[in-house]
Amino acid sequence: MTVFTRRGQLAAIAALLLAPLGGGCTVFTDYNDETRDARHAFERGDFAGALAGYRQGLDATNDSLLYHLEGGAAAHVGGLYPDSTRLFEVAYRKIEEYQTRALAGDAAQVAASILVNEKTISYTGAVFEQVLLQAYQARNYFLSGKRDGVIVEVLRCYDIVAKAREIYEQELSAAQGEAGRNNEGVDVAGVTATMRQTYDYGDLSGAEDVYEINYVRYLNAFLREACATDSADYNAAWIDMKFVADRFGGEEFVRRDLARLARRSGAAEDAVAAERGLPPLPRDAGSVALFFECGMAPRKTEVKVYFPTYMGAAAIAMPKYEAVANPAVAATLVIGDQQVRTTTLSNLQSIAFRYQRDRLPLLIAKQVVRLAAKVAIQSGGAAVIQNNAGENAQAWAWLYGIGMSIWNIASEQADLRAWRTLPQTMQVARVHLPEGVYPARLVLLGPGGNAINQVDLGQVTIKAGRHRMVNARSIGASLYADVPAEPYDGQVGPRAAADTQVQDLRRPDVATPPVEAPAAPRPDRRPEPRPETRDEPRPRGPAAGGEVRGEARDLRQPDASRDPLDPGVGDPLDRLARLLQPGRPVCFQMVFENGKGRDVAGNTTVDELRDETDERGRRLVVLTSNFMAEGAPHYFSFVLRPDGIEQVDLYHAPQRAWELAPKDTFWFKSIPGGELRFEAPGRGFASRRGVCNVARGAKARGQVSVYLRTYHVDGAGALRY
Repeated sequence: MTVFTRRGQLAAIAALLLAPLGGGCTVFTDYNDETRDARHAFERGDFAGALAGYRQGLDATNDSLLYHLEGGAAAHVGGLYPDSTRLFEVAYRKIEEYQTRALAGDAAQVAASILVNEKTISYTGAVFEQVLLQAYQARNYFLSGKRDGVIVEVLRCYDIVAKAREIYEQELSAAQGEAGRNNEGVDVAGVTATMRQTYDYGDLSGAEDVYEINYVRYLNAFLREACATDSADYNAAWIDMKFVADRFGGEEFVRRDLARLARRSGAAEDAVAAERGLPPLPRDAGSVALFFECGMAPRKTEVKVYFPTYMGAAAIAMPKYEAVANPAVAATLVIGDQQVRTTTLSNLQSIAFRYQRDRLPLLIAKQVVRLAAKVAIQSGGAAVIQNNAGENAQAWAWLYGIGMSIWNIASEQADLRAWRTLPQTMQVARVHLPEGVYPARLVLLGPGGNAINQVDLGQVTIKAGRHRMVNARSIGASLYADVPAEPYDGQVGPRAAADTQVQDLRRPDVATPPVEAPAAPRPDRRPEPRPETRDEPRPRGPAAGGEVRGEARDLRQPDASRDPLDPGVGDPLDRLARLLQPGRPVCFQMVFENGKGRDVAGNTTVDELRDETDERGRRLVVLTSNFMAEGAPHYFSFVLRPDGIEQVDLYHAPQRAWELAPKDTFWFKSIPGGELRFEAPGRGFASRRGVCNVARGAKARGQVSVYLRTYHVDGAGALRY
């Protein structure tokens, strides 16, 4: 479809000049400055104040949608669900109207989006913002008890995605066609190279599709199951969960959800496959799902680049996403005698980065057309003056060129509008417990696994076969949570349960050294431990063991018999796994025999625990939290067997992607001599003898005993190597 006629081109060029002069000089105003007070109220937890601030701009000419989105989010986090619902409903209608006009081939709308600085036209939202709007709205209905309307809102989410894909292809075709016809006076190759360099966000291989957000698909599955009225709802929820399982199939809660929904959908074999290797749940079990949103979304900053023209200069201004600092990385849900750390399903920072990178072909085409229009106005006006201004024509043309250059550069401003109250990451945790009433709390964790805040959730009722929600958000170091009421609250009797002592909460009697935060974002999935290569057995050396540096502090409660972390008896890997849950304290120790090496005793926390089975049987894979060394994040990976540590690897990310550290940095080869030992309730260790570098980067090697302890050791600092 041809969008522009010659008359349309002239009209569009006129609009380019006149648009900044209307609407209150939109090109010279800044949405972020105008909403600063409302955003600061949101950041300090004054959600009613933030809502009032955003309401002042609901009728803004070009920014109305954004004010509705920001106000809706502020009301949602503040538990003001009726206000949030009303604001998001208006926002949805605005997006629906925009999508309808775009799909109808509205030539004026397409021309404006291509030829006019987008800061001067109505904000329609990034695709991922449009999708998240409906995710919030569906949750609003669920949290406020309007369960009959939940599935309608979920279906709208899929409708938005389908239309957004079609609109992008249509808009890209129109923009590229126009850029091919109108690029005179523009260094297209230079513009392309500049924009590609500007939007180089590094490795985004772990970033998800902006149309298919993992967190939204999981949320939709939860809501459709919770509000199901027939088998079609369960089947739709199962389809969403299969999408999530393809990406997070190693997470126990995802596998349990997949199995349950497969069984409800009549796929018994799929259910059995999903459950394989998982311990059985009690017959009267229900669950609590925590939907946790952490931090603040990235903001946009301006990158401006200047280009010479025939009669002066012009500029292009590009909006680029920039990360917002966040002191929190995760949360731990503690309920009854169980605790579980959240898993990040979606990282909005990475999604936003990928959104701009994936749209580069469209952004480049639009920029070429806009720049060509400005150059045409500049050179065309100068030509008219030269032909009609008499003996001073050249001077007047030169002055005109300077004036238009100043205007072109001053009026070229990046569109820095974005939904700022969105979170940085979206995370989920799920706990399954027998029917009963349990005390619950939510703990906010920093980069090293240390607690930086917590919220008491009160008494939470678990109903057999039912699944309830906890809705939570962190902003800076503050934590906000809501547990919506369920019809069965008060109908289930309490179940006796001991308080859980979460050992990474830094109780007053445990001085835990801080662990440095990573310098680069951690991919959602880290490398699998390398396969072990087995040489011929070596002669057994001196007996394993040796003195351990530092005295371990006893973390037992006064009444150790009530300590839920007591591993008890049974399979040693089961017992060890209970002490190595994500967020729990550990200490990695290396003791060189005869002092021929640099001993290590470093306290850290568990970042991931994998319970796997291979050809040799069951194994636990433990990944530690990150630590910094030589300007890059590192972590240790341990493979544990019933006879102790089998394998120790060091990973680093010098180029933002995790890889095995080279052998001259760290190399460990196990030899016979190791064990699992449980010293006391809440305390155990795995050990192994082997050969290792005597220090980081040293070629010399020596015999060493390594230990992974399930507690922090006094006198040991933060883990470094």
